[in-house]
Amino acid sequence: MASAWPELPYEAWSDTRDTLHAHTQVLGKLAGALAPPEPQLQHTALRLSARGWETRPLPAPDDSGAFAVVLDLHAYETVVEHSDGRVRRVALTPDRPVGAVTREVLAAVRDLVGPVGDHPQAPGDRVDDAARRG
Repeated sequence: MASAWPELPYEAWSDTRDTLHAHTQVLGKLAGALAPPEPQLQHTALRLSARGWETRPLPAPDDSGAFAVVLDLHAYETVVEHSDGRVRRVALTPDRPVGAVTREVLAAVRDLVGPVGDHPQAPGDRVDDAARRG
């Protein structure tokens, strides 16, 4: 017998949706800036994992290997992992502005693989305000 999904009114999760959207945009923009181009921007697509979303391995701008960025929804963190084993973790805590998380993720990427050319910027106040309302 099939069980029914519980109701989830849009108003109850819209702020969460906006916050998740902003966090996943950072991953996609990093992939767009660093992955070898593919038709129809397929190189920016994120992979769904058992823990959340992740980039494919991306070439390190400093030619030190590869790295991946994972939005881990089980551990509530973004993980930047280099192919040589180095890891940086950025906590996703309640009431933390998306812009602050974005800046810390970009700093972690810069620390592991050097500066990224046209990297994503921290989102504007609209998304930050939505994240604070939750």
